[in-house]
Parts: sequence; C-alpha cells; structure tokens
Amino acid sequence: MSLTDRFMDALHHLDRTGETGPMAQLFHADATLRRMAQRHVYDRVHAFWRDYLSAFDEVRTEFHDAHAADGRVVLEWTSRGTLSNGHPFDYDGVSVLEVEGERVAAFRAYYDCAALLPPSPAAP
Repeated sequence: MSLTDRFMDALHHLDRTGETGPMAQLFHADATLRRMAQRHVYDRVHAFWRDYLSAFDEVRTEFHDAHAADGRVVLEWTSRGTLSNGHPFDYDGVSVLEVEGERVAAFRAYYDCAALLPPSPAAP
C-alpha cells in the first residue's frame, strides 16, 4: 500500500476514533506540521493531530484527488461535521506531504479557516 493510501486510511481512522497513533507512525520523528492559516509550526506529530481534533465534535474527510511525484504528495479533500461549539461546517482544502523514504518529513494543510468560525448573527 502506498504512503498516500496509508495516510488517507490513517486520517479516516483518526476522524472516526480520535486515535493519533496510526497517523503518527507515518511521520519521521522530526517532522514538521503546519496548518497554513496559523503561524505555529508543530514539531510533535501527536500534538498537531490532537489540536486538529479539538476543533470538532465530529469530522469526516473525503479525498477527491491525490497526486504523488518527486517526493511530494498533494491531496484535495472536503471535511464536514460539527464543530466543538455545535455548529456544522463544510470546507475544502489541500494537504501537501513532503516525503523522505517511506515517511512524511513535512506536512502543510491549506484551507479556508473562515469555514470554522461560528456563523455571524443575523442583521436586524
């Protein structure tokens, strides 16, 4: 099974169970992870994925397309579910995995972070 397939399977497992172990096994110990909407760069895989999950009560990710070449994997996806504050969400994004050997050395996720904000109150 390719790293791309293992990553998609691990993310589905993470979304369903909240267990970070299968995802963490795909990364080098010194990997960096970043959601491009934030300035913070994570150097701890478990911390990144726990922080990711903390935003949601429920999340489901559907992958639409995957391209792998020259040590890089690009995944297009849609995530849907319920935020931790109870509001539904639905947004699209792209993840880039920099690969060294059979593991991820760097991870970046690009998405519209406004989709994770609570809806604005209706104007009077």
